Amino acid sequence: MELIGDFHTHTVYSHGKSTLAQNVARAKELGLRHIGVADHGPAHLMYARNRKSEPELRREVDELNDRYGGNPRVWMGVEANLIGLDGAIDIDEAMIPYYDLLLVGYHKGAASRTWRDIRGLNLPAAVASLTKWQRIKARMSERITAGLVAALDRYPVAIITHPGEYIPIDMAVVAVKAAEVGTALEINTKHPYVSVEAGRIAWQAGADLIVGSDAHTLERVGDLRDGVLRAEAMGVPAERLLNASDAGVARLKRAR
Repeated sequence: MELIGDFHTHTVYSHGKSTLAQNVARAKELGLRHIGVADHGPAHLMYARNRKSEPELRREVDELNDRYGGNPRVWMGVEANLIGLDGAIDIDEAMIPYYDLLLVGYHKGAASRTWRDIRGLNLPAAVASLTKWQRIKARMSERITAGLVAALDRYPVAIITHPGEYIPIDMAVVAVKAAEVGTALEINTKHPYVSVEAGRIAWQAGADLIVGSDAHTLERVGDLRDGVLRAEAMGVPAERLLNASDAGVARLKRAR
């Protein structure tokens, strides 16, 4: 199975090591027809993007699309952080139409905005990631699962990134909601999520999948092979892997 796009790459706009122009040139060299930039949202304590850079990034994306004639097509995305028990993310709603694609993921390095969410999400999640106490892990799994489901109801999310990374989630619950609203779940080749078992649960529950490199260096742009192998092990039909065809890419949920 050949893939035609990588929609999850990072650049110097957050903590990637390469520029957007370099990533696009690399995608062209690899024969990819689509390349997406998805730098971190502003709540990440270590890797946040500067929101003041958004107009500059938008201009650069548009200029690169003009330069390459849309081959590859460059997509402006953002990897927003889940920061609220109610599904809140760290991108202001007024800014969402600025992007082509909204990606959302849970990162333990993202700071919540309210004491309720700090106490209910950040602090116990930090403990859960460091402890073997199953009760805490189970509680946080329920909270992050519910948070992701709520985010899918609130926002036009194209992709949930590395679902289950850091804290396990109830994949069946998230997948059913993702299928309902048209959100894809990511097979991330930087992290082992989704796993083969979880991915099989996801697509059999009706959700689409997509492979992303989560590249932070130029060399990893388009590094999708492990995701293809996982997808094949899951038994995912090609039409349910969105970056396997133009028809699949056309089904990606747009932010604008």
